[in-house]
Amino acid sequence: MTAHLEGQFVGGEGQLYWQAWQPDVAKALLVIVHGFDDHSGRYAHVAEYFSARGFAVYTFDQIGHGKSGGARGHIDRFDDYVEDLDRLIGLARSKSPGVKVFLYGHSQGGMVALRYGIAYPDRVNGIITSGAGMMLAMPTPAWKVGLGKVLARGMPRFAMANGIPLDALTHDEQMLALTRSDPLRHGRASARWADEFFRAQEDTLANASQLHVPLLMLHGGSDRLIDPEATRRFYASAASRDKRMKIYDGMYHEICNEVGRERVLADMEQWLNERL
Repeated sequence: MTAHLEGQFVGGEGQLYWQAWQPDVAKALLVIVHGFDDHSGRYAHVAEYFSARGFAVYTFDQIGHGKSGGARGHIDRFDDYVEDLDRLIGLARSKSPGVKVFLYGHSQGGMVALRYGIAYPDRVNGIITSGAGMMLAMPTPAWKVGLGKVLARGMPRFAMANGIPLDALTHDEQMLALTRSDPLRHGRASARWADEFFRAQEDTLANASQLHVPLLMLHGGSDRLIDPEATRRFYASAASRDKRMKIYDGMYHEICNEVGRERVLADMEQWLNERL
C-alpha cells in the first residue's frame, strides 16, 4: 500500500511545500525536481507510476513556485535551488533510510539535478534528466541578456511574462488543457532569475566533466524550448563511466506528458532497476 504524504520544510529563502508517495517497503528513493513555471503536482502521474513499482517518490515546489513561498519566478541565487533539493533529500532519507537515492529532473530541474550531482556526488546514486535546461532552442538576443544583467543588479525582482509557448510542451491536448487551466503556474520571470539562469546554463555545461555519477539523459527530438544539442554536449563531456542518452524522435519538451510517454517511463524504470 502506498501512502500520500505532504508537508512543509524550511528552505534557504522560506517555507517549501513537499509531497511524497511512500510504499510500505521502498526499494529506492526517487526524488523529482520540476522545471521553471512548474510545480510538483504536475508529476503526480509519474510519482504514482514509480511508487506502484516500489519506489518512494519525493518531490517539492521550488522557491517561488506552486504552493511554496517566495516571489513568483524569482531567485536570488541559482544554487539556492540546489541547496533546497539537498534539504528535501535529507527529509526523504529520514523516512526511507538505507536505500539508494536517484534524482529525476526536468528542464530547469534537470540542470538543478546535474549541479547537485557535481556538488554532492556521494549523496546520490544516479541522475535522470529530461530536456535539461542548459541551452534555449531560440537564443536570447544579446541586447536582452545585457538589459537583464543591468536590471538584475538594480531591480532584481522586476518581473515580466516568461513567454513560454505552452503548445511547445506536448502534443497531448488533454495535458495541454490541464496546463493552460493550472492556477499554480505563475507565468513570470524576474530579472535576477533570468541572469542567474543564463549564468547557470554556461557554468553547468562548462563543468560537465566534473559529473561522475551514473547518468541517463533523455530529450524530445522536436523540443522547441530547450535545444537537444545541450543534452548531447553535456553527455559527451560528462565523466560518468555509466552513462546513457536517448533522444525521442518527434517528441516535444515535456516527454513525460507526451503522447507515447509510456515508453519514456518504461525506459526510466528499466534504467533504475538495473542500478538497484
